[in-house]
Amino acid sequence: MAKRILIILILLVTTGAIYAQQYTSKNLLGRWESTRNKASNIVFLTDSTGAFLASDGFIYNRMNYSAKVNKDIVEFKYTVDPTRKHPRYAHPQIKFLNDSIFLFRMMWGIPKNADTSNKKVAVYKRIKELPGTEMRIPNSKDILGVWGSKFKDTTKFQKFTFADKNTVYIQTSTQGIHKLRYTIDFTQQPITLDIYDGNRVMKQGFIGFYGKDVIRVEFFEKDKRGDHFTVFGGNAFLYRDKKTDASLYQQ
Repeated sequence: MAKRILIILILLVTTGAIYAQQYTSKNLLGRWESTRNKASNIVFLTDSTGAFLASDGFIYNRMNYSAKVNKDIVEFKYTVDPTRKHPRYAHPQIKFLNDSIFLFRMMWGIPKNADTSNKKVAVYKRIKELPGTEMRIPNSKDILGVWGSKFKDTTKFQKFTFADKNTVYIQTSTQGIHKLRYTIDFTQQPITLDIYDGNRVMKQGFIGFYGKDVIRVEFFEKDKRGDHFTVFGGNAFLYRDKKTDASLYQQ
């Protein structure tokens, strides 16, 4: 009898070991949607590349990453500075609950026994890419319009009106309005922006999208633009002015 029980126990342990889920970085591959903010998606394209995007496929940031997996816990390391000489990295933690759900937390580890009800973690579920939500980088249509800072009536006030693919109007509190020419490269990250007065380069900068209606801009002295945004440089956040038509601004 004892021998029979022992055999049964051995079989149960062996069966459990066989069917216990052993996750790898390949389990991350695919597209994931935040269950609390459905506008927030993450896609893992390969075992080292991915992107943060909106639900309609608009890519805010491409990323390079590495993932060290121990059973259901992923020690995750990623950067959104893929071309930077010395990239900055974030180190969140991911925990698989099953093949279709994982928990995500920045800076601190995921609490023991955390589940989808835990408010300290973000919850992502695996989804399929539906028609009309295909991934895409920003393009010239996304930048068109009027963008302004919230520092009204101060020397920090700025307004940029991207009227078409080549024309930008820049307004500041101290210098009034100037009609200028610009070029922009959306294939770069950060996006590079060059502004010209005639054939003379007037400003060289970066643009980063923090949503379809929020951008970060930073300008540098001529030929001083590096490969990333700086922390203490001339950074500004600009917000889309939905009430002003860019074509009317030109009149």
